Amino acid sequence: MDKKKNVCDCRYFLYIIRFFYKISMIIEILIAIDAPNDIMSLISDIFMKHSIHTTEELGLVIRAVRKSTRVRQDDLAALVGVSRQFAVDVEKGKPTVQMARVMRLLKELGIELSVDIPLAAAQELERLRLCREAATQRTKDGSP
Repeated sequence: MDKKKNVCDCRYFLYIIRFFYKISMIIEILIAIDAPNDIMSLISDIFMKHSIHTTEELGLVIRAVRKSTRVRQDDLAALVGVSRQFAVDVEKGKPTVQMARVMRLLKELGIELSVDIPLAAAQELERLRLCREAATQRTKDGSP
């Protein structure tokens, strides 16, 4: 019974994290429209961007967010559908963890992973996305 209550408490904290994630999306819009400096300074006090260069750095970020929201490793693992050991490995920066599971952990904690790429690569990425979407649509339609 106590474990079920902890999972519910954990979900409550994760909803709060998701709320702040949505606020971060609003912040991106404010930046894009060049919002007044007083609004931007208030916002910069709430959120911080961090560059990630190693699996260890990503693990530290995940651990910091989890601990700051008072979510236990086993509760997070249960919500995501992974083992506690997997969550431990990710937080320690184990370089051989499965990326799809890491992405689920990030999503559950409300952490957005982004990359900075050159403009030429961004254009190629968009072309590749369109090709993938077209292939997916053909598969759904049953076309070769």
